[in-house]
Amino acid sequence: MHTWGIAALLLLVTWLVLAGIPGSPVKGLNRVILGVGCIVTVLGFFLLAQGPADNPLSRTWAAIFLVLGYCAIIPLALLRRQSDNSKPTNNSKAKA
Repeated sequence: MHTWGIAALLLLVTWLVLAGIPGSPVKGLNRVILGVGCIVTVLGFFLLAQGPADNPLSRTWAAIFLVLGYCAIIPLALLRRQSDNSKPTNNSKAKA
């Protein structure tokens, strides 16, 4: 299996684990952002595996996609605050 295939498998497992844990920071829109970050990172590894070392895809674009995925998009998904639309319900009535 190529390097980008292993990276794709690891990022898929990471996304599934983070998105499936109850109480995880990855819910709603954050789950979509994390998925986009994983796709961008896998695309970076795929470009890194192309052609010789002096290929512009391997040399420039792969680095851009990997840095963008690992340093911008994935941390954004993990650190972005969720808007809490649901208010906690308090069903206990005050005793008079």
